[in-house]
Amino acid sequence: MQPIQSLTRRVAMTGTMAAGLLSLAATPAKASPESDGDHAALAGGAHAFVHIFSFHWKDSAAATDRARATQAIRDLRHSIPGIRQLWLGENVSEKAPGYTTTGVMLFDSERAYHAYTMHPAHVQLLQWLAPLISAIELDFDSASS
Repeated sequence: MQPIQSLTRRVAMTGTMAAGLLSLAATPAKASPESDGDHAALAGGAHAFVHIFSFHWKDSAAATDRARATQAIRDLRHSIPGIRQLWLGENVSEKAPGYTTTGVMLFDSERAYHAYTMHPAHVQLLQWLAPLISAIELDFDSASS
């Protein structure tokens, strides 16, 4: 894996992942050496809208496509308002074979998430990325549990 410049974690797609994210969304974030510090930490008790995704890369995807996608996803934090936190890494769970690139995004609100889905930077990313992947996405409001 290449050196990581932004907030990144290895993410395993397991049954306990959602519970951990709910806990994270309700707990104040602490500064970390991996954090670039340009986004506000979660306030105690604040909720977030959570977007989880994982990609199964198609055979037509080259290593350069994967690297380009990784950097483009990280760059979304800096170009789209409302993304509070971003973790991006390689799936290590044997429970989701074939799904490699995996990420979690915390948004200020569901409205911020919907704005992200239509933001030109996200739309531009999907134009070239979507043909190269099969993706799974899970979205929820942490206040709903």
